[in-house]
Amino acid sequence: MPVDWATLGLEWFAARAAADQVSFHGGRATDEAGSNQELVVVYGEMPDDAPHIDLEPLTRALFPTLLEFRLAAVCAALNIRERSTARAVGVLLGRLIEEAATLDRDILDLLAHFFGGATRRVLLALATLPQSPPTRDAEAPSCEREITLESAAGALGPGGFVARAHPRFEDRGGQREMARLVEECFETGGALLVEGGPGTGKTYAYLVPALARVASHPGERVVVCTRTKQLQEQVYYRDLPFLARQMGVRARLALLKGRENYLCLRKWDLAVREMSDSLDGDGLSRLAPLGRWLFETETGDVDENTAFLSLGGSRELWARLADTAVSCTGVHCPHADECFSIRARRKARQADLVVVNHSLLLSDAAAGRKVLGPIDRLIVDEAHALEATARSAFTATLSMHRVTRLVETLGPARGGRRSGWSDRAWALRGEKRSPSAPAAMDAEAQAGRLFRGLHAGLPSVRRGRLPQGTTLTEGLAALGGTLQRWEREIEGLLEDLREDPELQREGELGLTAVRELRAVSSVLAGSEQEGTVHWFERETEGVDLHVTPLRVSEILPAWLFPGLSSLVLTSATLSTMVLYATSKEPSL
Repeated sequence: MPVDWATLGLEWFAARAAADQVSFHGGRATDEAGSNQELVVVYGEMPDDAPHIDLEPLTRALFPTLLEFRLAAVCAALNIRERSTARAVGVLLGRLIEEAATLDRDILDLLAHFFGGATRRVLLALATLPQSPPTRDAEAPSCEREITLESAAGALGPGGFVARAHPRFEDRGGQREMARLVEECFETGGALLVEGGPGTGKTYAYLVPALARVASHPGERVVVCTRTKQLQEQVYYRDLPFLARQMGVRARLALLKGRENYLCLRKWDLAVREMSDSLDGDGLSRLAPLGRWLFETETGDVDENTAFLSLGGSRELWARLADTAVSCTGVHCPHADECFSIRARRKARQADLVVVNHSLLLSDAAAGRKVLGPIDRLIVDEAHALEATARSAFTATLSMHRVTRLVETLGPARGGRRSGWSDRAWALRGEKRSPSAPAAMDAEAQAGRLFRGLHAGLPSVRRGRLPQGTTLTEGLAALGGTLQRWEREIEGLLEDLREDPELQREGELGLTAVRELRAVSSVLAGSEQEGTVHWFERETEGVDLHVTPLRVSEILPAWLFPGLSSLVLTSATLSTMVLYATSKEPSL
């Protein structure tokens, strides 16, 4: 649909880039004199007081998954080729309007809510025009193939499907040998420890037998665990689709990350409402890259949204929007049926092969596999880091950041911008201000005194063993007492929330979190128990206190390995030998 520039109030405008400026009339650059247009269109600049449209935030809102948002990179991605940067800005405006015209009115109304000035007026005007259908790429023809499962070693050999699909195929004996061992481990059971240096091709060596296994043994579940989210995404989005297509394997595949990676729709609604009520224009503008994406994403995984993540302060804002165990109200949530986090976990439980990372695997093991459920075959890549991740998963931490986050979630509003759980709970009873404010604020103040003292008094090293002393013990005991008072106040509020199950559930989760903080305070105030160490870690914003098990070799067999038929551990720096055990219960 052609852009109706006059209806949008854009018949005349000036596109500006630094000192370069070009006049546009009807969407076309012109040398016509005397246009006297007042509206200025820029990209990532701050013009003078003239009415203007900044295309950078609008680009982030309309194309939230572009890799880069420099003007040159955006123009390259959208195939805009102009020698003049100012002309490129003007042409980009037209491209953005064409894209916006394909959106539903609900999306345009939401995006307009995040912007002000001329940008808002244009988006609202677009919402009143007939909708232009989006252009779609032609769908690739489906390719039905009969399942042809080769041996793992043969599939990766000179005559295998990988060689047939890759013109520059390189035969790697170490890769074929590893694939054979993984396949044998799956067949006989037991544990396999494999070291393969860079270039071995370890990923294909374990994915080929994993796909063959789930295809030939319906009902079995394989979990592939990587160290980082980046490798996790590579395996799921690139390697698995290619291998499954070449092998002719149809299997239910899933990618699962920690719940803090997924947008919470309830928290989204609350944040938008609170920012709107408080006229927080800066906060609303930073939500803009999430607006369209929210309607179109299949996963709700923020790692998709490069536009949001590359904004300054996005991580702090995401903490207010992400799903967490403390804030999730489960079946009582009005968005439970469309919850991204619940969908991802449900899909993972039903999948034949699930790709996770070390942190999720071990935190789920510590919780009794409530998320992943039963596992038959487990493959751990970059297994040299498993021990450190296990220590982290089973470490209890007390920090100023944790206390502050909990106060923000449960405590009273601050600066008139946010309402915590206690405010909403008391509002249900007709109270405007939370009488429980003193306990929450006292807990934060008490923690502040404790951690300021620790910051000044602890040795000036990055990490160290936590020294025992009367001052530390007294500070932790005082914090524990304040947290206990906060618990009692929350318990009192919960008794009157039966008419609002969602708010009641949120309070119960918050109460559990306060109790956990008090428990950590109590442990740190006492002497170290056998098999644990109390230590401190200096961070940018202060000091964190930890209680960590010394030996995870006793934890992993009890929490992670039971129930597995096969366990494969692989890394580039694992050992100098290959260890293969054929016992039915994996053990190392």
